[in-house]
Amino acid sequence: MDRRELVARGLDPDDPKYGRGLCASCHGKATQANESQKGGWNAR
Repeated sequence: MDRRELVARGLDPDDPKYGRGLCASCHGKATQANESQKGGWNAR
């Protein structure tokens, strides 16, 4: 789940159990796997 979805469900998006504390490499892989987050600031 991304941050917006956690907030919409009334959950704490900063709780470590939701995987928010990943290293940069793991965060990139997790974000890339989520179709709703592909592209980011560099989307063309």
